Amino acid sequence: MRDECWLWEFAAILGLACWIIGCGGTEASTGQLPADFCFFEGGGENIRLVAQSGSVGGSLPPGSQVMHENGIPFLIVDEQCRFWVHKQTLGDVRSGTLNTHMLRSLWEHLQLAHWSEYAGQYGSQHVQGTWWRFQYDGSLVGISVNGLSTEDAKRIAWLLDGIRASVGLLHEHGDPVGGSVRFVLVDDSEAGGVTTHYEDAAYWPLPEPAASWAVSVGEANLNAAARRVDGADADSLRQTVDRYRNAYRTLPGIGFVPVKDDVGGYYQLYLRDMLPFEDDQGLWEFSMGERW
Repeated sequence: MRDECWLWEFAAILGLACWIIGCGGTEASTGQLPADFCFFEGGGENIRLVAQSGSVGGSLPPGSQVMHENGIPFLIVDEQCRFWVHKQTLGDVRSGTLNTHMLRSLWEHLQLAHWSEYAGQYGSQHVQGTWWRFQYDGSLVGISVNGLSTEDAKRIAWLLDGIRASVGLLHEHGDPVGGSVRFVLVDDSEAGGVTTHYEDAAYWPLPEPAASWAVSVGEANLNAAARRVDGADADSLRQTVDRYRNAYRTLPGIGFVPVKDDVGGYYQLYLRDMLPFEDDQGLWEFSMGERW
């Protein structure tokens, strides 16, 4: 986790310098920024650009699937130049509106003028490990990071570097989305009394007992285990996660927020922010008709 955070910080620092002073990218190499990429006034809600990452293979802890339903990290831009960006597990989703400098930086980092030239799948989709999926202007780019050949790795390295820099920068400049959250609360009471994870556990913040929200380990893998709350309840849960995340420079590698109640119960809390274009199952459904 420490190496991952260091890479994000390095990418953000490098990207911020490029944002301010400009790095590389001439009109000949990046192409003319089109007037219809997005509209600062009068744009619609169609999605123009999507980038999302995830992993294939391995096993996720029961309940944690809710945090990975739409990938981590991800970046979305719509026709109104609004963006939504998610950087890391247990991190917040942030949003904002691209200014002209941000838009130019994104255009150059991802070489969108030449996007159709790179459309296709890079690396075997059957290899376990990290994947990225991008869509812009009708062209799809898929990358199986662990399945890349040496030739493909060299050909597509700029895109992986570019998306990391873009995600880091936009997350830094965005504002927390707030609103509803989607979560799974897993009953861990049997282990809670003997593991050090719960030494600094937060108390369950909602008025209803934690046990009324919790599911067993066996139930936690089901999509139906995920719950949605809005308003003050969502804010309370988000604040619990924020306090836990902010208490650690490097998050413990347990992947959940440990919570407890006042009657001896211990629970694993998995939580993420929701976005306005999710369906009832928590998945994105865009007006272009694509399900990611």
